[in-house]
Amino acid sequence: MSVAAMAKNGITYFIEAGAPKPRELIRAINEVGIRGVVTPSTFNLRDNDVINAKEVIRRIEELLPEVNERVRVWCSIRQIMMVTEDLLLGLKDLCLSRGLGVTYHLGEYQGEVDYALTRYGARPLEVFDRLGLTLIRPTVIAHAVYLSNRERAIVRDRGLGIAWCPTVDSLVMGQHWLPMFSDVLFGFGSDGGAFTSLDILHEVKVARAVGKALTVGMTYDKSSFNSVTMLRALTGWGGGLLVGGDNVGVINEASGPT
Repeated sequence: MSVAAMAKNGITYFIEAGAPKPRELIRAINEVGIRGVVTPSTFNLRDNDVINAKEVIRRIEELLPEVNERVRVWCSIRQIMMVTEDLLLGLKDLCLSRGLGVTYHLGEYQGEVDYALTRYGARPLEVFDRLGLTLIRPTVIAHAVYLSNRERAIVRDRGLGIAWCPTVDSLVMGQHWLPMFSDVLFGFGSDGGAFTSLDILHEVKVARAVGKALTVGMTYDKSSFNSVTMLRALTGWGGGLLVGGDNVGVINEASGPT
C-alpha cells in the first residue's frame, strides 16, 4: 500500500531506511513499477540477546541477487543502541567492498546521545565517524535531529545526506536545525507509511511552516528555506543524495498493452 501511495503521489524513487520485511518490499516495487532502495532493518542487540554479526550480514548478502533495474539493496543500521561494534565494522566492510550505500537512524532522541556518550565517550555520529562508517557513499541519515556542531560538521565535510521527516520529526522528536543550518545535502521523507499519506508535498508544507517558525522566532529571518531550496530537496537534489548514482527518473504514461 505504501509503494502504491508513493506512485499515486508522483514519487518515482525512494529509500527505505530499514525494512522489516525486505522481500515483500522488493515484490511491491517490482509490481507497482517505481524504483527504490531496500535496506533490511539491521541490528543484533535486543532484550539482552546478541545475534551473531556474521549471520546478520549474511542475510543482507542473500538479498543482493534481487537487485535489478528497479531495486537497489543497501545496508542499514537500526540504532546505535541495537548494534555491536563488530556488526558496525562488518557493515562498513560489506558496503565498501560491494559498493553499497548505507542508511541509519541517528539523532532521534536524547537517550540515544546519552547512551553513546556513556558507552563510547562520544556522540553517535562521532562514533560512526571514528569507526569509518562515514567513508561509505552514498550515506543517508534518517532524522538527524539531535546533532552537535561537531556532528553537523561531519555531515557537511564528509558529504553525507539527511532525510528530514518534517511531520514525524516535529511531532515525536523535536525542532529540526536544518532551517538554521541548511548547508548540507538533504531530502524529504515520511518515516514510513504508517504516519502520513506519503504525500511529499504535504511534508514540504510542514517543513516550510516549522522552518519559518524557527528562523523567524530565533532571528527574524524570513528568507530561509525558499521555494527553490524546497523543490531541489524534493528531488533529492536531482538524485544528488545518491552521489552520482541512479537517475531519480520521472513518471511517464505507459506504452503498449496494459
